[in-house]
Amino acid sequence: MNTLSNRFPIRAPRRAPALTPALAGVACSLVLLVQAPLAAAQDTPPGPAAAAQQRYEDAVSSFRVGRHAEAYGRRIEAARGGHALAAAQALWMFQNGSSLFGKDWDSTPEQQEQWAAMAQRGALVASLGTTTR
Repeated sequence: MNTLSNRFPIRAPRRAPALTPALAGVACSLVLLVQAPLAAAQDTPPGPAAAAQQRYEDAVSSFRVGRHAEAYGRRIEAARGGHALAAAQALWMFQNGSSLFGKDWDSTPEQQEQWAAMAQRGALVASLGTTTR
């Protein structure tokens, strides 16, 4: 009788060779060498781009729940950190504040110029297929 077990015999699993104390020490050292930079990176505060991205994400969350003034302020902070999309949206919120939100947002002419320039750079970079913050 030709059964599946006859055609494909089951072999006992191989045992891994025992680690010698020296090899175990080398393995532990390699693990520590890999983990140390990762742990140090986690302890490092986020850079300006990461902080601006977080501010932008906070602004989006605020906007979604209807806290428009808070969203505007967070977009300004993200734009100050170099986030181009936040700058474009802050400019849009400023320009359309009274008609869409029933508020006149505060902004200086210098801020508006910076936001417009950042938005243009961001649009250019986006059209080239890369991202900017």
